[in-house]
Amino acid sequence: MLWTRIGLEPCEPHPRRGALWYVYDLSLPLISDGRIAFAQLLKEPEQATVTRFDTAGQRLDGRIRTIEGQWSMVWNSKPPACPTVVRFFARRYLNGDHVALRPGNSVMSVYKVCDMERAQQLIEQFAG
Repeated sequence: MLWTRIGLEPCEPHPRRGALWYVYDLSLPLISDGRIAFAQLLKEPEQATVTRFDTAGQRLDGRIRTIEGQWSMVWNSKPPACPTVVRFFARRYLNGDHVALRPGNSVMSVYKVCDMERAQQLIEQFAG
């Protein structure tokens, strides 16, 4: 079972000018059909990581955990306005699949799984 790095990009390709939006970098144990290998994640939870990059050039690191039976991103340290937990929902995590993200108790946003090359391009675009 290999740990896989995937990117998540917003489904809206061109957000409003000046709007804050995010790209995520996740490390997950995926089986060949794109589902999370739960047993592997429980065996090596320290490898399940997430990093969030935003259009303001900020970076936020965290871990992937299950909370109340739901996949969640839990931040190591966070800015005051940032929800502590972001829940995420998807059937599988292959390129082009859609993932719903729900920060705290707010409205869900839809993201798309992308390869790390695409995610890196977006991250560099934020930095430049």
